[in-house]
Amino acid sequence: AGFSVPAGMPCRTTHDLTHSVTRLLSRGGSVIVKRDRAVSGHGNVVVTMDPDLEVTGAMTTIRPTDPRDLDEVLAFAGLTDSHAPLGEVVVEEFLPGCRSVYVEVLCPEDGE
Repeated sequence: AGFSVPAGMPCRTTHDLTHSVTRLLSRGGSVIVKRDRAVSGHGNVVVTMDPDLEVTGAMTTIRPTDPRDLDEVLAFAGLTDSHAPLGEVVVEEFLPGCRSVYVEVLCPEDGE
């Protein structure tokens, strides 16, 4: 019993993103790039070398033919060589078939 926690890291620059995607692709074949302010998968992209992978939880899928060719991923992320004008992104191993759980809590000012 239990649950999987994907390896991942935040990225602020194109160097961070290239390093993270390359490293994680070599471990599992698929990663998900999540925008800092994504909501319910909007703004997420899966990068995979697997032509048969069925993806849920992402806006789009990028299937590079060469794991070193990350131009499309870099363009999507909106990072630059020195900073993240659109906010950081997080790169994680993509775990197919996982579900996200969302919880909202209302905390009234009176504590009731």
